[in-house]
Amino acid sequence: MLAALSYAVQGDVGLNLTDEGLFWYVTERTAAGDVPLRDVRSYEPGRYYWSAPWLRVLGPGVRALRISLAVLQAVGLVLAFLLLRRIVPAVAPLAVLGLVLVVWMWPMYRSFENVAVLALLLAAARLVERPIASRWRSAGVVVGLAAFVRIDHGVYGALACLLLLVFATTRLNGVHPGVALGNWTLGVIVGYSPMFLLAVLAPGFVRGFTANLGYMARTTLWAGTVSLPLPVPWLWVELPKLGGSSLADAAALVALSTLFTLLPAVLALAGCLAFRARGAATPQQAQLAAAAAVGLPYLSHTFSRADLQHLTPTAMALVVALVALVSSLPTTARRIAGIVAAPLALAVTYLVVVTETPYGIRLRRPELYVRSEVAGDPLWLNRSTVEIIDSVKRATAAHVGARPMLVIPLWPGLYPILGKQSPLWEVYALFPEPEAQQREAIARLRRLGVDWVVLADIVPEPREDLRFKNTHRLMWEHFQQDFDWLVVDSRHPFIHLLRRRVAAQP
Repeated sequence: MLAALSYAVQGDVGLNLTDEGLFWYVTERTAAGDVPLRDVRSYEPGRYYWSAPWLRVLGPGVRALRISLAVLQAVGLVLAFLLLRRIVPAVAPLAVLGLVLVVWMWPMYRSFENVAVLALLLAAARLVERPIASRWRSAGVVVGLAAFVRIDHGVYGALACLLLLVFATTRLNGVHPGVALGNWTLGVIVGYSPMFLLAVLAPGFVRGFTANLGYMARTTLWAGTVSLPLPVPWLWVELPKLGGSSLADAAALVALSTLFTLLPAVLALAGCLAFRARGAATPQQAQLAAAAAVGLPYLSHTFSRADLQHLTPTAMALVVALVALVSSLPTTARRIAGIVAAPLALAVTYLVVVTETPYGIRLRRPELYVRSEVAGDPLWLNRSTVEIIDSVKRATAAHVGARPMLVIPLWPGLYPILGKQSPLWEVYALFPEPEAQQREAIARLRRLGVDWVVLADIVPEPREDLRFKNTHRLMWEHFQQDFDWLVVDSRHPFIHLLRRRVAAQP
């Protein structure tokens, strides 16, 4: 019901042409028979094989994609309820917790990250409750499946299980490290088996997988993380910036900064309290141990780019830790804390998450959004997005027609909107590429007869080193020398339609 409510509220509001566009495009190509990583650079294939069948059944489009995500959120909530009901038997507080969790599964296209964390939390809690062979194996299966969705989850899940192995060996009875590790490894192999099958059955997949690992390594060396870093909004850093802010903006900033500031402390406290276990763990200790073991490795994800999107997965562990802490209190204190915590959690959720979402912005500023049809789906979009999509559609319909075309660097969502397929393996050209790979891309465009390019000269952040002319210098020079440039829309002069000059064709 909560997942259905999530879809009802946001299923037809907003469209992100970059990250959500990448997910939409790769899922659409997967539904058409392509293999993620082999035929297009992407995350690991798991998320696309989840959503692709929904597109086959319901038809292509954003709405069908989001229905698949709403079902995924429902799975995540089931996992959360299976975990939390161990220490929260009453229905009303469980319902509040479910509402908080589903709102924090934002943005919707990143729900895989939240559900992966919830699955790891449940597996970890079950392991601490009864560290028997079958539960070590099931924890390994969860880690393997998480890695099939995104390799980062496999790494964080493996670190979490290593922490649990140390905890179980030193604090719980009957745990033999070698046997436990063997059972866990067997589970990982089973959970990761879809990736092994792709390596065997999809020729070229291993090459794409290793090429993506190389991309991640280059990105990490260049940026310091696998994504663009952002400074942590520590509370003491953000408080002096409140001058001149409205009350609502100040409250939202304070709430977000408080969460970032308290997050590592709460997870560390959860681990310390869990370590009090002797022989066997109580349900509260099991959840504290799970929250700490899973949440602490995920701090690397959260603080590598300290924004809301990277906070939401770790927030799953934070919620479990706080619930377990409250449940550990004496009866009277627990009741008082519960009465205070419910409205506080809802208020923080509204201030931090809802106000940042397209549906939250539309709720406060409805004049900013208009109804527009995108690939057959009526959506509420902000006016700027509608102008961009409509102008590109008009320009490509008038000049390009059915001919192949490249969209570069950061709007892969235009491919399904325009009914096009990317001629290149890389569809999200954010970070610098080696000159050899740029030359290969140029040669491939010539070989495939790609004479048209939609180029948006934009950066995701105010950093000139991220402009396409700096990250892909050779390709930029090629486009400058061999193509004629046309501004698509005077309202958005950074969008260009490029046509290869006749004399430049081989």
